[in-house]
Amino acid sequence: TEEFKILTRDVAKNQFSWDLRNFPEDDNYQLKLEATDATSPAVKIIDFSVDHTAPELSLNPLTSNVFTKSFSLQLTGSAFDNFSGIEFIEYSLDGEHWFKGTIESGFLANSATFRIRHPFKLDDGIYDIGVRSVDASDNTSASKYQRIIVDTTSPRIGSFVISRGNLSLLPMEGIFNLPAATEMNFVVSLEADTVSAMLKVGKIEYTLRKRSGVNLWETSFGTTENGLNSIQITATDVLG
Repeated sequence: TEEFKILTRDVAKNQFSWDLRNFPEDDNYQLKLEATDATSPAVKIIDFSVDHTAPELSLNPLTSNVFTKSFSLQLTGSAFDNFSGIEFIEYSLDGEHWFKGTIESGFLANSATFRIRHPFKLDDGIYDIGVRSVDASDNTSASKYQRIIVDTTSPRIGSFVISRGNLSLLPMEGIFNLPAATEMNFVVSLEADTVSAMLKVGKIEYTLRKRSGVNLWETSFGTTENGLNSIQITATDVLG
């Protein structure tokens, strides 16, 4: 004979809640509802389970966490639950907004594999990708994180100045008229993550040096050849 513990009686409202935190985990619980009106009683029995244990998650590491070309984010892994089964996988790019992953096998089972495919290209930046699993009893695992760095753009090159002593030279219709056999100073603004830079004047290359505390790079060069020469600036950031 089934034994039922009375939770409440003579309920006046059509809603009732009770605390399951002290109930042992089991999938053989039953809730018995009894009601009666002036003529006849009614009985309904509902089966339910109690699961307090959060699932666990294993995230497969990426072969590389630095991306210098446009790519689509994909992650894979496994989730484990000892009782009610894995119901869904979530991931987040910022720790605030969560999206659903795909359970490839083991839906509502004790062991599941999953795949995450983010539908949009990621902008340049540093991301701590959080992944978590949720079981059928709404228990949520601890999040696992994978840090990735996306840098698909070259360092931006800003304005530059060519000078001799205290005199700055200005171009005429895009052309600098420089005196021959004269040492000139060159200063250019480069993006903060620049680690090296070169200046090429005609066929000769000069290494640019960064000024301390600012994003200005400078060098000096000599005008040795008469005629029209091109100026080329090359900058490399921390990711190459």
